[in-house]
Amino acid sequence: MNNLEKQLNNEILHEKDSKSALSVINVQFDKFIHSEILKSSNYDFNAREARQDFKDYTQMDAQSFKDLIIQHMESIEQCIVERARHEQEIHNRMKRLNERKLQIQECMVQKDKESNASLGEKDYSRIVSDKRDD
Repeated sequence: MNNLEKQLNNEILHEKDSKSALSVINVQFDKFIHSEILKSSNYDFNAREARQDFKDYTQMDAQSFKDLIIQHMESIEQCIVERARHEQEIHNRMKRLNERKLQIQECMVQKDKESNASLGEKDYSRIVSDKRDD
């Protein structure tokens, strides 16, 4: 059980690290995504040349590449959120399982106490009975 809890804690840390890494990537691509040079409405010679160089290098026009990057970022974010939801679900199940185990242990302790009390009463009545016989 402890190993599972440790793994869950590691996964929660992994989720935070994943979100941090995604945030860093978002910041790095933000300048590219909002670049005026890559907009096809910019007819400046340097902008057109930059777009052509970009297309030659990536085999994609800038807008398609930008859309693809955004799509992948959203997909990654969705995976992180889904994983976090799944981990929370596992955490909740583990919590319920631990609560149930605690209830079972408490019931067993209570039964042991009742059993011991019952045995004590029987022993006492046997001792009293033995003294009467004497």
